[in-house]
Amino acid sequence: MSLQVGPRTITALVGPNGAGKTTLLKAVMGYVPPTSGRILFGGQAITSSPTHRTVGLGLGYVPQGRIVFPHMTVQENLMMGLYPRRTDRALRSRAFDLVYSVFPRLHERRWQHAGTLSGGEQQMLAIGRALMTEPKLVLVDEPSLGLAPNLVDLVFETVAKLKETGTAFLLVEQNAVAALEIADYAYVLDLGHIHLEGPAGELLKKDEVRQVYLGL
Repeated sequence: MSLQVGPRTITALVGPNGAGKTTLLKAVMGYVPPTSGRILFGGQAITSSPTHRTVGLGLGYVPQGRIVFPHMTVQENLMMGLYPRRTDRALRSRAFDLVYSVFPRLHERRWQHAGTLSGGEQQMLAIGRALMTEPKLVLVDEPSLGLAPNLVDLVFETVAKLKETGTAFLLVEQNAVAALEIADYAYVLDLGHIHLEGPAGELLKKDEVRQVYLGL
């Protein structure tokens, strides 16, 4: 496969279960070694880079399943996201201001253990933690999984809002309609290959995409 994500854009990656969407994100982050090809970030090769270095270059990652540190507070979870640049006090102040302005509910619960948050609040925390280093690009894996419909809307609205701050997103999502509605560009992945690509609004109108991948 070959794909790219432009600055200040939302790029959606949609397709059926087992297509390779999560594996692709893990390869970019350094969790899964690619057998061939190159991964470039800002023109710099990161194909074999360890994950902590990749994060330090400006990549954020929101894993599937709302993974948080359950016995740590909201504030401590966010500090873990800041770990690669933990000595930068100015960044810490800006990062907390951004996350708490985007997710005021997290500010209300900042001293509460993450394991006691609702599913929607944990997803907010996972996204907020990825934003703590002011990343240029955030990889988001299935943010709507297991959430109530009203919280799904909130998550996608938040991603769209964060794009306006200058952050780019590569969004993997089973709820393909919701993803394509907020994305600028999209790829349809099937059996490890890019099957279709194009402006998200155009893909949303294609009969093949609507019937085969969206179930419409």
